[in-house]
Amino acid sequence: MLVSAPGKSDRPHRRPHLLHILSLALLVPLACGEMTTYDPAKDTEALSTITGVWVGEVDDQVVTLTLCENKVVAQIRDGKSPSGCSIDHIVTSQPYTPVVRNKGGCGGCNLLVVAPVIATLEHPGLEGTIKIKGEVSLGTAYDDDPYALPYSLRLSSGNGANWKSLPGGMLVPNLLELYIADIKGFGASFPRVLSRDQSLTPSCP
Repeated sequence: MLVSAPGKSDRPHRRPHLLHILSLALLVPLACGEMTTYDPAKDTEALSTITGVWVGEVDDQVVTLTLCENKVVAQIRDGKSPSGCSIDHIVTSQPYTPVVRNKGGCGGCNLLVVAPVIATLEHPGLEGTIKIKGEVSLGTAYDDDPYALPYSLRLSSGNGANWKSLPGGMLVPNLLELYIADIKGFGASFPRVLSRDQSLTPSCP
């Protein structure tokens, strides 16, 4: 469970690495059997858990992550995740007809439930605002509740030689971990813990 306060985020964490736990979960073979159904109301609830203004501290200065739904990408109903896994459902605020199936196949890394996102990262040590895009991976089509935490974040900034990875995750509501060591101005390799600032409303496109 995430217990660190944003003011203590510069200290190395002594619990198991969140990304290691989440990456192992993606590699667990999926069983054959009944597949889940999706609910627009639960999509909305999941997005309210993900999106928002998240704040923490780096070098005793505030770092702010503004996380929004990527409504353009959310219109794509199938395809591949950046993880290489197949996408079964896009979590979106846009109207859609819930998918209903009876049986699924067997296999490993596939049939994910994801929420495409766009974001900005701000900190006095950065050269301007960093634009970010990616996805939040929820559960799979075989989970009893694909909307349940934990979630994993696969975010990145830039393109080509300037591409930077910003992985992270959410274990409990209102707290997330983000690895931002690849971004110029942040040198530590341990995750930063950010908390949702519920007094702020994100400015989303």
